[in-house]
Amino acid sequence: KGLNKRNPWFAGVMLIMIVYNLFVYYSTRDSNYLYLIGFIASYMMFHLTLTGYAYEYLWPKAVRWNSFAISTFTASTAVFTCLFTSHFLKLRQFSQVAFHIVRAMTIFSTALLILTFVLPYSLTIRVGASVVVPMAIVALSLGYWRWWRGATFARYYCLAWTAILIGVSVLSASKLGWIPLNDWTENAAQIGIVL
Repeated sequence: KGLNKRNPWFAGVMLIMIVYNLFVYYSTRDSNYLYLIGFIASYMMFHLTLTGYAYEYLWPKAVRWNSFAISTFTASTAVFTCLFTSHFLKLRQFSQVAFHIVRAMTIFSTALLILTFVLPYSLTIRVGASVVVPMAIVALSLGYWRWWRGATFARYYCLAWTAILIGVSVLSASKLGWIPLNDWTENAAQIGIVL
């Protein structure tokens, strides 16, 4: 059947990306790679939790943890997306307004991450899924703005993150009922991240 969201290939690709970026970090000591690794690891855990692999293989007896892990990894993915965006695009030096917008999104995502441990899953997952699309739009817009304003390094951000952020946005929009659920929308984030 077409694409299968329980296909384990995705986790293998993510692990390879984590290991590769760890090697790059150790050779360059560029903190951007740590934020990228955080994003990849958070999204990989979100995916493994969503598909049931994490509960089946990583924490089969942790029923309570599994009951809110999806919203926790949604929030941690948002935190690392904001951190990577702010640091890679050098927003503090470029625009104080842009820096403070992304900083506010980081603080909100961090608060949501903490609240996933105490608030009901039904609330935190809706909030998490609702903020992914606006965060993706802001992050992409800032990347293209930096590129348009002459920051040549921003083109790499835009090329890599356009597919990722569109894929994550499509998945969120399908989960919120804004677009139809099908194999492509269910797997859009994985496709975007691997590209």
